[in-house]
Amino acid sequence: LNTVIDHGLNASTFAARVIIATATDLTSAVVGALGALKGPLHGGAPGPALDMVFDIGQPAHAERYLR
Repeated sequence: LNTVIDHGLNASTFAARVIIATATDLTSAVVGALGALKGPLHGGAPGPALDMVFDIGQPAHAERYLR
């Protein structure tokens, strides 16, 4: 499972690896990784970008939005 969720050394992957390295159960590692995803700097980071896309609405409005 850790191989499946691993796409680099980000906060959630690091958390899962550290937790599982303590020889605990897999559920604890997954819960810890999900906890790291909750923060605005990792799992929540795409939120503001998605809000911007919704604010722009149509591709024709992008230039006006950026100015």
